[in-house]
Amino acid sequence: FSLIILTNSSILSQVSINDENAVLISFDGFNGSGFCPDPATGQLDSDTWSVLGLSEGDLNFGDTETEGDFARGISTGGESTGGCYAFDIGSDNMALGVQPGGSDWTPGDLILKVQNNTGNNIVTLSLSYSLWVYNDKPRANSFNFSHSPDNSDYTPDSTLNFTSPDTADPSPAWTETVRSMDLNCLNIPNGSNYYLKWTGDDISGSGSRDEFAIDNITITATMGEADSDPPEFIETYPKISNESNTQFDIVVQLNEVGHIYYIVIP
Repeated sequence: FSLIILTNSSILSQVSINDENAVLISFDGFNGSGFCPDPATGQLDSDTWSVLGLSEGDLNFGDTETEGDFARGISTGGESTGGCYAFDIGSDNMALGVQPGGSDWTPGDLILKVQNNTGNNIVTLSLSYSLWVYNDKPRANSFNFSHSPDNSDYTPDSTLNFTSPDTADPSPAWTETVRSMDLNCLNIPNGSNYYLKWTGDDISGSGSRDEFAIDNITITATMGEADSDPPEFIETYPKISNESNTQFDIVVQLNEVGHIYYIVIP
C-alpha cells in the first residue's frame, strides 16, 4: 500500500509548496465575509485569491473587499444575487462558490496563486479538485480551467472543462464532479509563483444561473531540473526537400539520448 501525506493549507494564508507532499486546500471556516491580505476569521487571503468579473469591480491580488459582491455570506444554494459565497454543500462543509448573474462573473475568473518554496524547480503539478454545482436554473454555464506562470499568458486545458445543464433539476441538490490532471513540462523556479484559473460564462438557455463551488483542491509537485544543455539536431538530419505526397515520414537524428522532443511543422 502507499502512504500519501497531505499538508493542509489554511484559507487564511498564502499557499506554499514546500516539498513533494500534497497540499490540500479546503474551506472549513470560510464564512463568505470577503477577502483581505491580512484576513480576519472567516475571510480568504487575497494574496492567494483573485476574483475578476463582478459588477462591483475586480479583486486583484493583495486587495481588500469585504462587502457586496465579494462577501455574500453563507448559503446552502438557491440564490439569485450574484457574487461570492461560502456555500454549505452539506453537513456544514463549506466551499468557495460563485453565483453568476447578468453582470456578475459572465464572464469571470477565480484565480489561485501558489508559490514554489521547495528549493528546486517544479516540473509537474498534479492537480485535483471537487467542483460542486447546484443546478436550479434553466441555463447552462461553463466552469473551465487554465494555468499560467505569469498571470498573463494562460494555457487552457479542455479536459477539465465543465458545463452545467440548461435544464434545471426538478429537485435541485449539490452534485460533485471530481476533476484531476497532471500539468507537465513546467519549469517553475524556486521562489516563483504559478497561477491556476477557473473561468465561467454563459453558454445557453436564459434567465437566472446555477451556482458553482470549488473545494478540496489538492496540489502535488514533482521536482527536477530543466535541461540546461538540450540535444541538438545533427547537421545532416533532417534532410530538406520538397514533398508533395499526402503522407510522409520525418526522420531526425539527435546528438544525444533525450526524453520527449517535439517537431513543429508550420
